Amino acid sequence: MKYLIASLVTASAMACVAAAPAEPVVLYDTQQGTTPDQQGWAYVTRPILVAKAQRSFSEGLTRLDTTPAMSEWVGFLTRLNVRNVSLSHPKMPDLDRQAGYTVRFQVRVVEEKHTGNDRAGFCIIVVGNDLQAIELDFWTGEIWAQSGPNRLNPDEPLFTHTVEAKKVDTTQLTVYQLRVSGESYSLWAGDEQLLSGPLRDYSGHWHPAYSQANTIFLGDNSSRGSAVVDIGNVEVLSNAVPGQGEPAVSAGSNGG
Repeated sequence: MKYLIASLVTASAMACVAAAPAEPVVLYDTQQGTTPDQQGWAYVTRPILVAKAQRSFSEGLTRLDTTPAMSEWVGFLTRLNVRNVSLSHPKMPDLDRQAGYTVRFQVRVVEEKHTGNDRAGFCIIVVGNDLQAIELDFWTGEIWAQSGPNRLNPDEPLFTHTVEAKKVDTTQLTVYQLRVSGESYSLWAGDEQLLSGPLRDYSGHWHPAYSQANTIFLGDNSSRGSAVVDIGNVEVLSNAVPGQGEPAVSAGSNGG
């Protein structure tokens, strides 16, 4: 009997070790004083060579300004594989929704314009290792999720303003936590849950942000929206079940 008990205790201890959250992986560190595309991200634009959007680093943050031409698509992407161009962030971890993960990012929307209720000038897109994803769009007074086929509604259309929306002042520099577990996501600011809902499958769209596994996009992916945003630190905590705490890495000198 004592050997059985010892075996059970050992197995339990090993399970706890296996389930322990990994150390946060920092994908963008503002303390380096450079923009994301100088730290392993791709800077993607449409049109490719003549985009009028501007990116710069100042006062501890990256500023992305897509207001010069609303029709442009511009942003930072951790993975790009288009034609003869292939890039992957060297530190990008596996985004396994079954194990759970958290994407922690810092953003301030300085200004934002859009035409129509279903578009925005800034968004974050997170795509897991099986293409289950979520896109959250930011206005100056609201954050909301983009629609797409999901477990609750397989026929949900692509890219409409969903009921998952929260009135919030996004003009304040804020550290957000996008927590993914199983088939669902939730968005937090500190101890406040802002949004929750099912993951979506956006892979039917041509944009590389939607059809590549283990991908994060920050920027303006709409021809009917534009914005000026400040982007701070971005990090991922893998093997993290929502509700079990925040990534251990601080937001640096940018507050939150």
